Amino acid sequence: MNQKSAILPWNVLLGTSVFAMVGILIYHLATPMPKFNLTGEAVAEQETKVRKQAQSLYQEVQESERFASERVWTGKSDEVGPVTLEATTAVANRLGIKLSSFRPQKPITEGATIRLPFLVSIEGAYPKVVQFVREMESPNHKIVVHVVQMASTDGSSSAVNAVIGLWAFQKAPPKAKIKKGKVNA
Repeated sequence: MNQKSAILPWNVLLGTSVFAMVGILIYHLATPMPKFNLTGEAVAEQETKVRKQAQSLYQEVQESERFASERVWTGKSDEVGPVTLEATTAVANRLGIKLSSFRPQKPITEGATIRLPFLVSIEGAYPKVVQFVREMESPNHKIVVHVVQMASTDGSSSAVNAVIGLWAFQKAPPKAKIKKGKVNA
């Protein structure tokens, strides 16, 4: 092998590297550096704006917590089903609609809350069924309506069958702590 042919790839590599470094140097010299010339007034203005946003977010969180606390059960899980059935029956009777079934579903633990689902089947006039849904969502029932499925019973009247999914929320009990082989609640 010839010495010139062995050095040629290295010369090409060296030339390409030098060309790349010169390009980087030109780019570095040609582009202006960003300037951060914030005056004391600009900093104070920006700080005031951030404080107002933080205060607004804090008020929004407090409002959300108040809204959630109105709808979270504080009693035992065993009490939620009967109270919900009683409220559902009372609203249905007052509106003159038929409560066909009330079925509690399996509770679901989600973080610090337990979601207690219920399925309710009712029959009645469409306007009264809509009123039933609205009343069940009021804060004094502590129920959230998450799904409503309706079907007309016949084509000649406003009578409908509805299956309504309800959720009740409850704070999950604190997890037991294990220390030295003992469970402390």
